[in-house]
Amino acid sequence: MSWRELPILPLCRIYECLSNKDCLNASSCCRNWRYAFKFHRMKRDHLLLTVDSENFEKNLFLADTYNRNIKELEVLLASDIDEYSKFTTAVLNKFYESKCLNFITYVPTFEYLTFERTHNKDFVQSTLISPLLKFCSLPCLQGINISGCSEIIVHTPALLQAIRCPRSIKLLGLAKIRPTSSTNPTFNPNIFHSFTSLQYLSLDYGYVSEELLVGIQNRMPSLKKLVLNITSVPTQGFQDMTSSWIRLRVAQPIRFLVTINCIRLPSESLNDLNRHVLSPNIPLEVLRVMFCKTINMDILRKLIHYNDTLKELVWVDSIVTSTFKNTLGVVQGRRRSSRRATRQQTPNPLVMMCWQCSSLKKIILHGYWHSAHDLLGMARLRGSSLQALDVSALLHPVHSYRPRQPFAPTRLSHEDISSEGPFLTDGFTQKMKCALSFPWRTPKWGDLHPSLRGDPEDGASQILDYIIKIMKHDLPSIKEVTNFNSI
Repeated sequence: MSWRELPILPLCRIYECLSNKDCLNASSCCRNWRYAFKFHRMKRDHLLLTVDSENFEKNLFLADTYNRNIKELEVLLASDIDEYSKFTTAVLNKFYESKCLNFITYVPTFEYLTFERTHNKDFVQSTLISPLLKFCSLPCLQGINISGCSEIIVHTPALLQAIRCPRSIKLLGLAKIRPTSSTNPTFNPNIFHSFTSLQYLSLDYGYVSEELLVGIQNRMPSLKKLVLNITSVPTQGFQDMTSSWIRLRVAQPIRFLVTINCIRLPSESLNDLNRHVLSPNIPLEVLRVMFCKTINMDILRKLIHYNDTLKELVWVDSIVTSTFKNTLGVVQGRRRSSRRATRQQTPNPLVMMCWQCSSLKKIILHGYWHSAHDLLGMARLRGSSLQALDVSALLHPVHSYRPRQPFAPTRLSHEDISSEGPFLTDGFTQKMKCALSFPWRTPKWGDLHPSLRGDPEDGASQILDYIIKIMKHDLPSIKEVTNFNSI
């Protein structure tokens, strides 16, 4: 028996041991091996297509093979203008008549975001919006995730109205990660009332209103998570939602959890954010403040109000040059009038957060100096439940104990860093490892993401890349929720 005459079942066992790339290469061996590959892969439900010139032929082959069987289609946007046109006309159109396709996900990359800034509106309409409108008409559709694709999200009202069966939708990802040149469209919050099976929703905070919150609470009994992205300050300032959350919580217990992402906001706007957005009545699960050039102490102090729900805190900034070190840093909030009151203001709000918030699992702090003693206290308070404790700059234990001074982390500068990372004694590192339930070490500067190191070249692209990666899991992947098999 020759290799080309091997039975299908042994060939399928061979394919199970190969990577996706090797499976594709093996399928080009002969007709029998190609048939076995299709037979083996027909049970797969998730398909990833990358929009670039190198993967065009592969995308064509995969689209021809699986357009009738795939349940989730994930499109990685990573190319220039010419490739989008080819991909739409030659690849995506093979899925428009699918009777199995349940979920559509567009994943942005920096290449796509660069293309967005120089886009032509007619071109975006024909290559990005029109295909999505056709997918919205599929009777089996259960989810759309276009989070991060800012120029597509501008067309949110049209996409929501085009959905053929809104009662079947379980996931909607509609949050931007940066402001757009186009103005945000206005739409009636009642448009979500027909999405009665929705479980996960991400939106820009500008769309949030009391009417929307009441509709979510009363019309979406299955909602588990609401993600709100704040990428800019409204012209008239943040709308005060404190009373809305109070009335919502008094009426009945809130069933869903909230994630808030603050992205590149002006540092002076964080006080308004604290007063008008972060109501103590929000069921806050995750708070991320990314590249806002300051730490706001009042926000950190307020975190103890979310002691039953808070699971993750991320506060990151880039390293600055020494020129700006004294002008960018900590916003203390309300000032104490007397010296005695200042001396009493010693508790670190991060330590208090670890003490009060029993569900805390992840803490990520980059761009500021933090006390090693306080970090050890945080580890000991939440060591059994923490899954991640990332801090890139620690004051040496000998120099970090200052009981009469208030907690005030300062910004990192390029003159502060070294290639080996923070210097800590072996004894301190051992104490941290004993306190935590996972292996812990301080990261080396070279291991940090370029956006956190403050590399001067292409800084904007690095920041966007970091934001995309850290927010990737805000909405669960469909294959995790439904146990789909992926290829």
